Amino acid sequence: MRFVRDNDPYNIRQEPSYIQQRPRRSRRFLFIGIALCVACLAVIGAIVLGVILVYGIRFRYRNPSQYLPSITCDVSHATCGCPGRPLTQKNSSSRIVGGQDAVENSWPWVVALTTAEDVLNLKTSLNPFCAGFIISDDIIITAAHCLKNVNSQRLRILTGVHDLRSFVPNSKNTYEVYSIISHEDYRVTPENIQLNDIALIKLRQKLSGINNRLCLPSTSSTFPKSKIIAVVVGWGKLQASSSRNSPTLQQLVLPIVSDNNAKCKQHVANSNIQFCAGHETLHVDSCAGDSGSPLMIVENNRYVAAGLVSYGNKQCDSSESPGIYTRISFYSQWINQTIKRF
Repeated sequence: MRFVRDNDPYNIRQEPSYIQQRPRRSRRFLFIGIALCVACLAVIGAIVLGVILVYGIRFRYRNPSQYLPSITCDVSHATCGCPGRPLTQKNSSSRIVGGQDAVENSWPWVVALTTAEDVLNLKTSLNPFCAGFIISDDIIITAAHCLKNVNSQRLRILTGVHDLRSFVPNSKNTYEVYSIISHEDYRVTPENIQLNDIALIKLRQKLSGINNRLCLPSTSSTFPKSKIIAVVVGWGKLQASSSRNSPTLQQLVLPIVSDNNAKCKQHVANSNIQFCAGHETLHVDSCAGDSGSPLMIVENNRYVAAGLVSYGNKQCDSSESPGIYTRISFYSQWINQTIKRF
């Protein structure tokens, strides 16, 4: 048994030298802990900020009623471009980010293009392949590519359609076609660009109960100007992967894109006859089934046909590349001359 001495190297009094080392280690662990906490907070903050930004944008555009160009007009006195009803309604459910169900009968000039077989064999829902819009009591404008290999005798034009599931065809809303005239220079380039993608349809009988049509623009190669807010409507697919169209008419607010936009220039062959529209940061766009639908802007307190849906990317995503629209103003003279040919 050993006695402890003051000069003994194993003397317990040497313990303070050990204790003196502990604050240094504690401070080091403290600094490491603080650094880890700061890093974790930074990561969590970035995630929260990302969620806020994403869902903030989605919320902003999920109910775009405040972005719809509003007008005040009297349908009973308007010759064109006056919506049949208010364009938005409370608690309107959103079908796509940036779009919403249209109010029934708010866009009275929009028509659905389908076949006689689709009408006759109606079981659960119509499935129109394109859309168009009324410019007179017996003339419809649509995209030329919609009418490729289409037999005019089997084509049917449906008016007053809102919900495809509840639409009941009858003699006052289903029309046969007298003649079709597509633009004589319509063609598709090797790059799959649609040129002169416009056509007129003349009905066999005048429209019944339709007291409004969409206004046509004046002749101008610069109409519409970039950054103007526009609205496009249609029954196209809600998702690019979907096999069927939207059951209800949709409306989507889009800005006109500059002709000098890099993504636009990649997909437009001639900016005189085409233009782009779409959100550069949002995954929204017109889609398959919307072809021939009008893209409209407000001018002189009336809705005017600025363009019609022509083509876009397969993902129906304007953030990848904007949608391409036929510039209606360029074809004003062609429209007037073609009507005289019927």
